[in-house]
Amino acid sequence: MRVTISLMLALFILIPTVSVTSDSSNVETWDDARHKKDSGTVGGISVSLSNDSADQNIIMDFEDFPTIVETYTATWCENCVMVEQTRDQALNNRNSTIIHYHRHYYETQDPFGDNTTENRWELNYGTASTIALGASRLAPTTILDGERMHPGHRPKSDSLKDDFVTSISVGSTAPLLGNISLSITKNYSNTNSENSTLFSWSTSNLVSNCMDSCSNSVSTSAWLLFVEDVAYFPEGSNDLEYYHHVLHHVVLLDGLDGTMEYTYPSAWDGDDMSAILIVDWIEKENDDNFFPGPSIILTLACVLISSLVYSKKKQ
Repeated sequence: MRVTISLMLALFILIPTVSVTSDSSNVETWDDARHKKDSGTVGGISVSLSNDSADQNIIMDFEDFPTIVETYTATWCENCVMVEQTRDQALNNRNSTIIHYHRHYYETQDPFGDNTTENRWELNYGTASTIALGASRLAPTTILDGERMHPGHRPKSDSLKDDFVTSISVGSTAPLLGNISLSITKNYSNTNSENSTLFSWSTSNLVSNCMDSCSNSVSTSAWLLFVEDVAYFPEGSNDLEYYHHVLHHVVLLDGLDGTMEYTYPSAWDGDDMSAILIVDWIEKENDDNFFPGPSIILTLACVLISSLVYSKKKQ
């Protein structure tokens, strides 16, 4: 009997040790993108706003969501060119939605971006960027799925490409299921602006994947991003000339579902503007959750077994 109890005690003690050893073997090639770790970004429905595009309605299931890639860049940033090329190689034609935030505050050389794009970046990633780089916004910085930050151009592993490949393979950890939708009706009210469009969105069907009594809850917020496919700007000092996935404007949507008429910004050149629907999520522990965690249960079990062993010895 004493041998059996001793073996059980050893098993309980070894369980957390094995778990820690397994976790430590996973080398992270990124920094946390947000101050609150249990959060991120999903979605990625893209709707063309070109003049010859018809009214559209797109529904996308969680299983089909692309990798969300947000990169802070600038037309004068030479390191950005290398980082973006390496990132694209790592993506290797993976289903992804790429969004380039261009430096705007106090900027004289880069004509892209606006206050809303800077506000969204600093709101979500400013704290983590300051911890990693010493400033709330620095080019180049890449965020994957709103969770994993790759600051600067120096690799954490043998190469920057390996860093990206490892990070991309993790995928979104969002504890969600369901779907989202985005539809557009062009020239809805026949205003003088050809860019006036009726946008309708639904994200309330994106819910927690916890089916029973949940210890955590998930809250979401929806955003509409206006992104130009390609903008020609030969004056950029990094010699790129053609800038892809240029984010011009951001709107925090009023509610998880809704409809609004909106006049979106014009493209820098050409007719290749798109509207992209994304969803930020954050997981929080429920206030009424009093059930002890697994580590506490194991600790109590060890104490109980130890007391049984001691009482046996006393007899």
